[in-house]
Amino acid sequence: MAEVKLSDRLTVSIEEAAALTGIGTVTLRDWARNDISFPACRVGSANSKMIISVKLLREYLDRKTATRQGCPQFAHRIAVIAANEKPPTVGAARGKRV
Repeated sequence: MAEVKLSDRLTVSIEEAAALTGIGTVTLRDWARNDISFPACRVGSANSKMIISVKLLREYLDRKTATRQGCPQFAHRIAVIAANEKPPTVGAARGKRV
């Protein structure tokens, strides 16, 4: 059987996804455990191996970077975009959000 390049595979392991993306295995495992939109599932006896869809991983990272998730200085703006609301205005007299 011919060897398939890592980037051409349909699914990869956590370690292989780390090699493809440059993101650490601890972060990838955290996303797999805690983010329902992360494209991973468990397979094998006793669900012992976690696999990640390469296509969906690319889409996941595109969404994450497009909305600058993980950048604290943009957390409020992301919430506004996600809620599809107008950003709050700042009151001129007191400097507080209204």
